[in-house]
Amino acid sequence: MFPRGSGPFLFFVAAFGLVVLYQYMGQERQIDADAIASRDPWFEQNIQHATEPVLVKFGADWCGPCRSLDETLQTVGPRFQGRMKVLRVDVDKQFDLAQTFGVSAIPHSFILYQGRIVDSRRGSMAKDTLEAWMEQGLKEAYQTSP
Repeated sequence: MFPRGSGPFLFFVAAFGLVVLYQYMGQERQIDADAIASRDPWFEQNIQHATEPVLVKFGADWCGPCRSLDETLQTVGPRFQGRMKVLRVDVDKQFDLAQTFGVSAIPHSFILYQGRIVDSRRGSMAKDTLEAWMEQGLKEAYQTSP
């Protein structure tokens, strides 16, 4: 299918594509917080005007991994009280908000600060992983704040 000797070239093309994809995925994703707030008073009140970073977990009552992450958040959450707000969003009740955030699989969690996404993770997490992610999210939120 490919001419003999094209292996190094194909390897270079594939490696370049992976580097571009990795950089794209690592870029900070912006949301239009003002536009969302104008349509969604809950978002405006609980997320946009929060004085601390906010962890928003999108999930559903019927989702096993979502319930597992909720239990872990109940355990870990008090440790972050006063430093990070933790909110749960039911995708069945707030479908438009989930769609705005590009949630295509649940659970999907975001750490937001001042109307921007600091980081996001898909899937459930073990207690230690969740704590480390939240600590890192706090650091990144305050390091990159305007």
